[in-house]
Amino acid sequence: MINPEQLPERRGAKAFLRAETAGLHARAEAAFEANYALAAPQGIQRFLTCMLGAYRRFGAECDRGSQLACIECRSAELIDALRREVGSEPAREPASEPRWEPGIEPEVGRLPDMAAVAGLSAHSDAYSLGAAYVFEGSAMGAAILKKKIDVAGLPLPRYLSLLTQSSASRWPRFAKTLDVHMEAQVNVNLQADQMLTGAVDVFTHLINDAERQE
Repeated sequence: MINPEQLPERRGAKAFLRAETAGLHARAEAAFEANYALAAPQGIQRFLTCMLGAYRRFGAECDRGSQLACIECRSAELIDALRREVGSEPAREPASEPRWEPGIEPEVGRLPDMAAVAGLSAHSDAYSLGAAYVFEGSAMGAAILKKKIDVAGLPLPRYLSLLTQSSASRWPRFAKTLDVHMEAQVNVNLQADQMLTGAVDVFTHLINDAERQE
């Protein structure tokens, strides 16, 4: 049940998602800290394997969220880096995807024509944005992990370099898109539920993977 005080039209979609997923976020961080020795090679490999599984499961949603925010789709590139680092199967060429023209901003209160991104995900736009919220937000916190790896004197995985190299510019645009999407909807409660479900599904996937006993 959504707390009325946390509805997006009152606090904004980003604040709504942050509040409603705070417990899951804390549990995911605790699981990663407890089960992945992120300053040791084996722990880093387990972490990268976990993220590979998450991107494989939710890559289409991440890319659809990126398209809605008019930012570069990068799940294929991140999956490629993760496959190489965990020794998974050889990388495959990603299928061609529609791209937005650089420098063109969407009008406030209006979303891009979804005919251009149809087929990226079987889920709704709101669900995809909720799922992408977790991945885009994780890029903002990756600097902490990079520092741990640097202090340990270990090689920095290319995945982390790719993840953080444009996070400062991606996150503000993505966060704005969350609010713009919600403002454009007639049934805000339904959209909020779908957006929250996307975020919860990603957090649950990460937690289940991190807490799994080998």
